[in-house]
Amino acid sequence: MTVMEQTHAINQSKKGILPEKFEKEHPHLSSIVKKMLSKDPTERPLLKVLFKKIIHTHLSLLYKGNRS
Repeated sequence: MTVMEQTHAINQSKKGILPEKFEKEHPHLSSIVKKMLSKDPTERPLLKVLFKKIIHTHLSLLYKGNRS
């Protein structure tokens, strides 16, 4: 990714728009990232909530990987 592409991605993320590839490949994480980037601080998740969601997502992916 070029510096220009990185700059564009950062500017878009500030508007709540994440790269399409990221959203397709990581739908659970992209929803968390969007909440973290909310302009309204009350809409941003608490650290303990983030931790639980990330651990849950990680364990779900590990479980799916072991089932295939």
